[in-house]
Amino acid sequence: MYTRLEELCKLMKGSNNLIIIEDWNTVVGESADGQEIGTYGLGTRNVRGDRLVDFSKQYDMVIANTYQNIHHRKRYTWKIPGDIRRHQIDYILVIKHFRNQVRRCKTHPGIDVDSDHNLLMMKNAKEARGKWLENRCKEVELLIKGNKMDPAFNTIKKFVSRKTKANIKIRDINGNLLLDNEDIVYVWKQYLEILYQGVEIISPNTENTSDMQGVTILIEEVNQVLKAMKTKIGPGVDELTSELIPNADSGRIEVVGHTVC
Repeated sequence: MYTRLEELCKLMKGSNNLIIIEDWNTVVGESADGQEIGTYGLGTRNVRGDRLVDFSKQYDMVIANTYQNIHHRKRYTWKIPGDIRRHQIDYILVIKHFRNQVRRCKTHPGIDVDSDHNLLMMKNAKEARGKWLENRCKEVELLIKGNKMDPAFNTIKKFVSRKTKANIKIRDINGNLLLDNEDIVYVWKQYLEILYQGVEIISPNTENTSDMQGVTILIEEVNQVLKAMKTKIGPGVDELTSELIPNADSGRIEVVGHTVC
């Protein structure tokens, strides 16, 4: 048996899970052994149990039904005729990397499977999530049929919305990834000049000149704006109220005007 299983394990790729369900006719016991065996087995390990543990270690697998904290009656898989003694000799092995996908692993003694062994079942997390999504879809469908669009939208939003961080990568014309900020600014400059048909884009680090200051604002225009200001408005960060500025003398108004202009 182990020879065939070893051939199968050698064919597996690292990204794939392998699940082996077998009547091993062995006992691994209740004592944890590394990461291969949990503390919820049954009985005392025998020689064949050592062989199964060695196989699990060799192929980086765990014995899933020894990790489930359940009652003993849900652990045993076979009993001696007359129910003299109960043993756990059937095990489910999974790749260690996928151990967290095991949601539930237990026997069902009350189910008739035409065997002297109990039915041993494992629930996979992916299957459980698939069932959960199926139920949510049915719920949304019923809400839509009842013309309850807002609850339907909120239900969808709960399980499909994902917050992702922006991952913007800037590349040059040859497709090379740019990491230096100056190179990135230069590429954006080229892009904007092409976008605006060759208009020269001034670098943000360039100092302002008289030609870049725009149209001159007249003091009279400042006065008109101050007179049109609304009153009874709270002060800003400068702690000046809107009533104070229009009532200032002409000298202070002129200072304000020159500051703005």
